[in-house]
Amino acid sequence: QQIDGIPPIPIEARKPFEVIEAGESILANSGAEIRHGGDRAYYNRRSDHVQLPNKEDFVDAPAYYGTACHELAHWAGHPTRLNRPTLTESYRFGDQHYAKEELVADLASSFMAAEKGIPFDPAQTAAYVGSWIKALKDDKNEIFRAASAASKAADYVLAIDRTISTPAAESTHVESVTASRSNRAHAI
Repeated sequence: QQIDGIPPIPIEARKPFEVIEAGESILANSGAEIRHGGDRAYYNRRSDHVQLPNKEDFVDAPAYYGTACHELAHWAGHPTRLNRPTLTESYRFGDQHYAKEELVADLASSFMAAEKGIPFDPAQTAAYVGSWIKALKDDKNEIFRAASAASKAADYVLAIDRTISTPAAESTHVESVTASRSNRAHAI
C-alpha cells in the first residue's frame, strides 16, 4: 500500500490459457518468420527469422513466450524495421554491441510480458547479466538508451498485434487493470 486510506487493488494473474492466447497473438500477428526445432533460441538477421526450440522443450508457457518475445525484440531491430545499431553493428557473441542488444531484448521482452499479462521470469536472463554489467559500468547512461530502444521494440511488436487483433475481443492486461482501477475509483 502506497497511499494511506486507499486499499490495494488486487491484480489477478492471467489464467494459463489466457497467457497462451496472448503469446500466440503476439507471435502470429508479428509477421516474423518463426521456426521451431533444435535446442537454441536465436534471431538470425541474415535470413531474418526467429528460431525457437519446440514448445514442449520449455518448462511452461510463460518461459516459451518470454523467450519468443526476447527474440522478437531482436527481430524488430532489423534494418527494414527499427534499424537498431546494437543489432545491426553486432558481429559476434560477446562484443560490446551484443551485450547492449541483449539488454534491449530482455527489457523489451519484460515490457511485452507486462503489457500482455504474461508472467516474466528474470532468472531466464541470468546468462547475459555479466555482459550487461560491463556495458552499464562503461557508460552510466546505457540503461536509459537500452530502455528507450526496448520500449520502441516492444511498441513496434505490440502495435502490429493491436492492429491485427480484434480490439473488442482482447484488451491488454494493462488496460484491464486500468479499467478495474477506474471502476473502483468511481465506486469510492
